[in-house]
Amino acid sequence: MNLLNSIQNTVLAGACAAAILGAPAASAQAFFHVDVDTTALAGNPSAPFALDFQLIDGGSAGAVNTVVLSNFTFGGGAPFGSATFFGGATGSLATSVTLTDASNSNFNEFFQQFILGTSIGFDVSITLHDETGAPDGFSVSLLDSSLSNITTTGPGDSLIYASITSTLSAGDVVNSNGTGSFAGVTTAVPEPSEYGIAFAALMGGFLLARRRANRG
Repeated sequence: MNLLNSIQNTVLAGACAAAILGAPAASAQAFFHVDVDTTALAGNPSAPFALDFQLIDGGSAGAVNTVVLSNFTFGGGAPFGSATFFGGATGSLATSVTLTDASNSNFNEFFQQFILGTSIGFDVSITLHDETGAPDGFSVSLLDSSLSNITTTGPGDSLIYASITSTLSAGDVVNSNGTGSFAGVTTAVPEPSEYGIAFAALMGGFLLARRRANRG
């Protein structure tokens, strides 16, 4: 290798290193999988059911969080009909769903009916930006034919309930199950990935209040 090539390679290597060191760090994210056993819903008169996701903008400092849900499975069932959106929600159970609090609405929701199978599974990717004041909140629920949450042991009758902060610990995920006529609906969330992030509970079920009047 001649001197010119050696100098060029050294400069190129230095430029690459500077670019890597100078690049902003990637945003912290949590990745996990959710499994819901829906076998107990077979024959329940409250059918048809819908899968519901909500992202509540807790603070007012402008921090933006995004939740992406993908790789849906329905244990022999399938998505059904068209999805309903509020705020910064898009997608379909047939593909993927995105919730973001970047819209003008503090209340972001997606729900869509499904043909009942034995289970529901999906992956979750969620950014972890701190809000000033109350943290953003994320919830997963099942809705009955009247668009009411099925009763569960969780806050606001949710199956999964999480506050979004940058310092979450693995033991704080709120993982709930059905009650009453919905007993037997169970939820499992495996331990978080190597990122070591889970969820802290948001207290106050008012964050899950649905603006039913807007649903027609």
